Amino acid sequence: MVVVPYSKVTVVVAPLLFTLPLRVAPVEVTALAALVVAVGATGAAAGVVKLWLAPRVVPALLVPLTRKW
Repeated sequence: MVVVPYSKVTVVVAPLLFTLPLRVAPVEVTALAALVVAVGATGAAAGVVKLWLAPRVVPALLVPLTRKW
């Protein structure tokens, strides 16, 4: 198996004419949604809770890799 880098250059030839689709989706107006109300805590209790977690050792299989060409 030969591994080669992907090209970062794209060459596109300009079309001679416009391309028209064979079919298009119908244009329809979508109805507005009803008012949504969430039930939950209010005031200071509704704030974001920050937690400190100790660092963990990541298994080697889960460590991201970068190919260097």
